[in-house]
Amino acid sequence: MPRMSATLTLASAAAAGIAGWCATEFCARPVRRFIELRSAARRRILMLLHMPAAVAVVRGPGAEQRAMPVRGLESAFCELGAELVAFGETEAAVAWAMEWLGLDAVKAGRLLIALSALPQGAERDAYIAGIEHALRLGREVRAARHEQLVDTTRLAA
Repeated sequence: MPRMSATLTLASAAAAGIAGWCATEFCARPVRRFIELRSAARRRILMLLHMPAAVAVVRGPGAEQRAMPVRGLESAFCELGAELVAFGETEAAVAWAMEWLGLDAVKAGRLLIALSALPQGAERDAYIAGIEHALRLGREVRAARHEQLVDTTRLAA
């Protein structure tokens, strides 16, 4: 009988170890990856909002001009958006759980990709607000957007 309980204890410990590994590998790692992508989106948006000097005038077809973020920031938004879309499509179970919590990786990724091609203005601000909503970015981004609006109003006056 003692031999049976030792075997049962050993089997239980092995099963618990396998269950812990599965939980870490298939649940915690993708969640951690999403949190890293969300943090990267927050950092890049804050950089965009706090660096108004990071714009260059680009000539379009004809004589029109428009202010565009610097290429490095554009490609960073596009790359980050692609990573979020890929995450949402490949880690479907975790993406679904995140959506249940109000975090939409695919929507945020598509908005980031679109944001990478937008000139400075109201449309870009609307996309940033959409990303903010999809990733539930906090007060820092809203405060930065408010500061940018205040600074723009001061410059216009």
